[in-house]
Amino acid sequence: MGSFALWHWMIVLSPLALIALAVAVYKSNRLVMQREFLFWTLGLLAAVGLLAAGSTVARSIVAGPVGAIAFYLYSFFYYQRVAGRAVDAGFGKGIAFAAMIPLIGIVCLLVLLFARTKEVSAIDAPPPASDAPWRNK
Repeated sequence: MGSFALWHWMIVLSPLALIALAVAVYKSNRLVMQREFLFWTLGLLAAVGLLAAGSTVARSIVAGPVGAIAFYLYSFFYYQRVAGRAVDAGFGKGIAFAAMIPLIGIVCLLVLLFARTKEVSAIDAPPPASDAPWRNK
C-alpha cells in the first residue's frame, strides 16, 4: 500500500489527459452562450447531488466501470463547453484547465456563468458561409 504503482498514475492522469483532449479538439467557431453553459453546469451539479443522496447500490454501480465511462464522457463534453464559454466570454481556452482545480474551478465556473458575451468586431468575426472560397465560382 505504500507504493504508488503505474495504475495509480493512470487513474490520476487520465482525467487530466481527457480534459486536455477535450480542449484541444474544441473548434473555436462553436461558441457556448450563458444559458447552454448554465444547463450543462446544472446537469453536473444534479448528477453529483443525486449520487450523494443515492443509495449504496447506486453508488456501487456508479463507482464501477460503467460510472467511470459515463463520467469520462460527460467530462469530455462538459470541458468542451467550458472552453467554448471561455472563448465566448473573451477569455482563452486555457481557463478550462483552471476550472478543474477544486477551489479555483468553482471561481472560474462562476465567472464564466456570469460573464457577458464578448462583442465581436467586424474584423474578428468569421466570414459568412457564402463567402467561403470553395463555394465561390
